[in-house]
Amino acid sequence: MAHVQWVQARLHASHASSRASSVALASCRSISSSSALKGYLDRQRASGSSVSSTQVNLIAGLFAGLAVDVPLHPLDTIKTRLQAREGFAASGGRLDLWRGLGPVVLRSLPCTALFFTAYDYSRQSLHGLQQRGPEAFRTEPPSWYIDSAAGAVANVVACTLRVPCEVLKQQMQARGVKQPLTMSSAAIHLHRAGGVCAFYQGFSATASRELAFALVQMPLFEELKRLHPKRTDNIASAGTAAMACGGLAGAMAGAVTTPLDVAKTQIMLADRQQSGVLSKMREIAATSGMRALWKGAGARTCYVGASCALSFGFFETAKSCLQ
Repeated sequence: MAHVQWVQARLHASHASSRASSVALASCRSISSSSALKGYLDRQRASGSSVSSTQVNLIAGLFAGLAVDVPLHPLDTIKTRLQAREGFAASGGRLDLWRGLGPVVLRSLPCTALFFTAYDYSRQSLHGLQQRGPEAFRTEPPSWYIDSAAGAVANVVACTLRVPCEVLKQQMQARGVKQPLTMSSAAIHLHRAGGVCAFYQGFSATASRELAFALVQMPLFEELKRLHPKRTDNIASAGTAAMACGGLAGAMAGAVTTPLDVAKTQIMLADRQQSGVLSKMREIAATSGMRALWKGAGARTCYVGASCALSFGFFETAKSCLQ
């Protein structure tokens, strides 16, 4: 029996190693392709064609998405299994932590690019409206509530793509190793259970979590970035400052929004339509106690903090290189 367990452990280690190699290869390809894109943008400028900030934000966001979600996926799987109603062990424990990676790859590039593009555009538009308003409301830089509103808009926009992939991913992550689902079988299972609407199960819960997250994260990130002494020294310093500020802001926002994340996870994993996020939180507290609302808080804080550090750091660095 011990020999069989040793073989299984080696097989899982081998799979993890091969996936890690794939991640490294993808990162190398992204670096080389970023040089090609910079060359393309330089040729556009040389020919007299304008390169908008939206184009730069979109491209930088694409690279930020690739750099974040794939390497941190095992930590996200642990967080999901800790929050699953069936429990950590029944949902798969520490085995096959890369399960659900397919939907993440489909989601990470467009969602991250969409978030940063929507955030920058919303922030600039709202700041422009503020500057045209009464003099008493004019501020430079933008007020904290503009950062919050822009972050909320960007997160809701990104949710239109994020939620279907998130539902698929969590179904695959929490199914357990005895009855694993592939991405295609998970999609078929969801469609049979509730049609297209099943892919958006938990949309309101996800949007609620993202809105609360944005209200904490984005004003804190912008304020920390404004206070950072090396935010504009050079490309490397700007990237490092964004990484430090984004990581700290993301970790704090991730920690305080854990109850919303627990409710969202259980709504998405349910086989039937669930009530709203507040009703779900009350149900969890009534059946399992208040501590159950904080399941996976440590894993979520680490995951979100690392995710935001890499995302903001990579985005600012790529944006500086492409401009």
